[in-house]
Amino acid sequence: MDSFLTIETLYILIATFWFWVFIKLADAHDEHGMKSFYGAALLYGVLWGVFGAYMISFSPHLHALYLSILFYWIYKFKIDYINHAIGAIIMFLWAFLFKWEFLFGWTVFLLLSYMGLDYLKILNKTQFKNPYLAQFFRFRPQFIFWPVTFAIVTQDPIILSYYIVIYVRMWIIKIFRIDQD
Repeated sequence: MDSFLTIETLYILIATFWFWVFIKLADAHDEHGMKSFYGAALLYGVLWGVFGAYMISFSPHLHALYLSILFYWIYKFKIDYINHAIGAIIMFLWAFLFKWEFLFGWTVFLLLSYMGLDYLKILNKTQFKNPYLAQFFRFRPQFIFWPVTFAIVTQDPIILSYYIVIYVRMWIIKIFRIDQD
């Protein structure tokens, strides 16, 4: 990779932005009572699946990253509405149809890392009761900390895309007044 900011990186940024926007919009329709038009929740589920499939098809590292996120959501029972299931199925089908080298070790490492942060969050709620850690976990660091660490270790440009995640989450939450919990 000669330059960090290439046209491919721009595609990653745009796709990452829309991926997370459509996830939050799908959640807003299901969990927060947002109503925009008939079929919007299903459309948002399809769109986050399509953008997630694009991210998976972009590189082996993104393949591992987004598969680990999907497995984490399944572990957390977050695929709990039809539009979530549609998005997840699109991504899984694409992940297993696309012929990347499957980075099993990285996928498992990222999944276990997400689960480890969950365990630390539970320990903080039950034993440590540290208000700073509680605030840290309110921001859901598993979707930023581990992907950024993964990007640095693998020297993949996805690190830039995860700064977009921070802004998208704050923007969607502020505009639609969505509670994160």
